[in-house]
Amino acid sequence: VVISKIIRRMRLVFFKFVGSRMGWGSRVPKELWDRQYADGDWACLGDVREREHYRVIAQACRSVSQTGPTLDVGCGFGEFLPYLMELGKIDYYGVDLSAEAIRMAIRRHPEQSFRQLDVDRSGLSGVTARLFSMNRSTISLNQ
Repeated sequence: VVISKIIRRMRLVFFKFVGSRMGWGSRVPKELWDRQYADGDWACLGDVREREHYRVIAQACRSVSQTGPTLDVGCGFGEFLPYLMELGKIDYYGVDLSAEAIRMAIRRHPEQSFRQLDVDRSGLSGVTARLFSMNRSTISLNQ
């Protein structure tokens, strides 16, 4: 019991002095997301090790809905889109807080619809949470 209290206290101290300064546990400012995308911090999302992860999620989205548009909340630079397209024609909409990520997504996939959007402040966050819950905020909406 004493050890678990010590560990809990250490976590709190770590969060207070390290984690909170990195944005953990609080809303991350749009400017930080933009800087991270511009600096290539999220390039790891295109890593070969992510392929199976994306394929599993894409199949789950298709199993929920074979028709209707797909809204990719937190789409980043559109790395997930090709995995959805592997499964057939798609009516895709990607939104992300980062304007830099959206610029990158449009360059990579000019034929698709992307929009910079603060989902938390747009009123969509409650809708997306109720419709579909996965590790990634990708949802399929039935028409």
